[in-house]
Amino acid sequence: MNIVIAAGGSGGHVIPAEALALNLIKEGCEVVVLGHEVEQNPFFTSKQSLKKINIDASNFQFKNLPRFIFKSTIGFIKALKYFQKAKPQIVVGFGSYHSFPVLAAASILKIPMALYEANTVMGKVIKLFSKKAKLIACPFSSKETAEKFIQVKPLNQVFIGSIDNLKDESMSYFKSNPEKKTLLIIGGSQGSIFFNQKLIQKLLPILDQKKWQVIHLAGNKSDLNEIESSYKKYNIESIVKNYEKKMTLAYAASDLIISRSGASTLFEIAHAKKPVILVPYPHSSGDHQLLNADHFIKHHKGALIEELLLDSIDLSHVIDNLIQAHDDYKAQNLLFTDITLDKRALELCLKR
Repeated sequence: MNIVIAAGGSGGHVIPAEALALNLIKEGCEVVVLGHEVEQNPFFTSKQSLKKINIDASNFQFKNLPRFIFKSTIGFIKALKYFQKAKPQIVVGFGSYHSFPVLAAASILKIPMALYEANTVMGKVIKLFSKKAKLIACPFSSKETAEKFIQVKPLNQVFIGSIDNLKDESMSYFKSNPEKKTLLIIGGSQGSIFFNQKLIQKLLPILDQKKWQVIHLAGNKSDLNEIESSYKKYNIESIVKNYEKKMTLAYAASDLIISRSGASTLFEIAHAKKPVILVPYPHSSGDHQLLNADHFIKHHKGALIEELLLDSIDLSHVIDNLIQAHDDYKAQNLLFTDITLDKRALELCLKR
């Protein structure tokens, strides 16, 4: 099969897109990823040869409508030319404005489309093209009754693997103290400023008192020096990075995780079976991060704290409860399906 994947942007879109691409390549498919700045995107981590082509696009906001129209038109024309030359059998879209011109071109040329929505709520681009798609795959169950909807396993677990027996390796990799408990903070692509400033100011005295160490993933545009200085003031051992390529080791090193609640991150945490405090990004589309988190803690050991309520929460008490309960914790399966989005699923999609 000749397949185009439309993706780009945050890790929540890129990680599952890359996972699908690598699986399809293993199954003998020809795969090309098209999207805004995909050739430079740091979330594509595979060392294997994965062809990526930049397609112009722009975020949609009323204040930058002329730019959106201009950049999307350029990207649309480039995608049209590529499709006319390459003649893909199917285009798989992962949402975000990065994929909009590619999916628009596929729609105009009537190339069959499949869509992957990682969250509990459809994003704007996924929703826009959902009526024309032959298949909509999502790891969460849905009230959607349309025949085209299928619940599938999350695609990003291929990057986690088993974390059993990786504690020593993770301690060595991060140069951490094996005698201390480790907090993993994942700021995410959106809303990381809150994690890097207000959240850690509330955490610092708690971590100092409990003698914890920290692995802090601060996001691409963060001031790492400022964050490191905050930990040093309290003599808290810390590793501060923009992002971590070896997330398997980050999860293996952690005793507790504090994170946003993007779908990809939730599936990784579920696989790692670590207790977590979720602070949903309050400005997510359709409030999907809050809905993701609500679904998650029904099946896994964790606490949900909304940003506005952080000051009124005894965070030290929450941490103690989660750690004390973890010894008896047996994670349930977040998902209830054995269906995989793979070559066979796409072949069946083409027959619809």
